[in-house]
Amino acid sequence: MTRVGVFGGSFNPVHWGHLHIALLAREAAALDVVLYLPAATPPHKEPGELAPAPHRWAMLEGALASEPHTSLCNLEITAGGSRYTVDTLDRLKREQPAWELHFILGMDSLAELSSWRDPEYLVDTYHVIAVNRPGGAVDVPTVWQDRVLAVAGNPFAIASRAIRERVAAGRSIRHLVPAPVAAYIAEHRLYRMESEAQ
Repeated sequence: MTRVGVFGGSFNPVHWGHLHIALLAREAAALDVVLYLPAATPPHKEPGELAPAPHRWAMLEGALASEPHTSLCNLEITAGGSRYTVDTLDRLKREQPAWELHFILGMDSLAELSSWRDPEYLVDTYHVIAVNRPGGAVDVPTVWQDRVLAVAGNPFAIASRAIRERVAAGRSIRHLVPAPVAAYIAEHRLYRMESEAQ
């Protein structure tokens, strides 16, 4: 069996914290590869600040170009793609029966997992890996204990929202995102104030 980590998110934009979460999860669970799965329109997020899927895909391509043991999956951003994580995991399981699937998420997202579609089924059917942020809790909520692998050690307290706010304010995002991502954002004038983006 190929041990595959499935790392979903809006990646709006992808940043160093995302890359390190994937690395920590891969090391903790001895994964063969981490599959980045950008969402089309995440059910839990407002679409207003979401860069179009092709831009987020291109930024991921740039960020992962020099990242070993990673790949991209477009199941959720193509026409007819899944909107819910559990549906995507089920589809991957059907299409890739030789894969042992491990779902990767942040500890903050794990705290909200009970509001997702079929959370009990997700945790019972797939391996779940939760990685903390600096200063965040590393304890798995009681309801998920013994069914979730908790991983500590993430040094990056970076949030995509803060990156978007810095871009909108005309401030540097060096050291927050890989260089190809910063270049792409600048070239395509993403996340700027509406009047500046035109």
